[in-house]
Amino acid sequence: MTESELGELLTPEQVAQRLSVKVRRLTYWRAKKEGPPYLRVGAAVRYPVSAFEAWIQRQTQGGPKPRKRQPPPSEEGFEEFYEASPRKAAVGDARKAWRQTAGVRPPLAEVLAALQRWVPYWKGRGRQYTPLAATWLRAHRWADPAPPRGPLTRHEFELARDNAAITAGQP
Repeated sequence: MTESELGELLTPEQVAQRLSVKVRRLTYWRAKKEGPPYLRVGAAVRYPVSAFEAWIQRQTQGGPKPRKRQPPPSEEGFEEFYEASPRKAAVGDARKAWRQTAGVRPPLAEVLAALQRWVPYWKGRGRQYTPLAATWLRAHRWADPAPPRGPLTRHEFELARDNAAITAGQP
């Protein structure tokens, strides 16, 4: 392209002055692939006047769409969930996780049923292996399959041993 095909070129300082922004803002826009179209001529950055003015027209005609403010997600059912969770710490973080998972979380009854499937598994283990309520929610643990069967308690072991002995015909 020749200079006549490009038309007049503006420097970043000239564009910044016309837009009433700092030159750093133009650098940021270029990095984000936003802002007015530009050319690189070696290490120099230049803005074709015609492309710059067209960009200005596009900005003033439509502009960004106004954001629709969505109502905050409901905390309905959180207290019941938190009461059922075995490790009660960081209630603020748990409440935040409850709101964050509102769009993907199943109904409260399903969440509570999944939580109850895991509580016996966690009871026999140390506190460090029981997840916080927020961690459980953010990891979508309600979708996990049933927990693995842990080591047998002494009573379960004795029952299993006695049953095995009876079925084998040993006293």
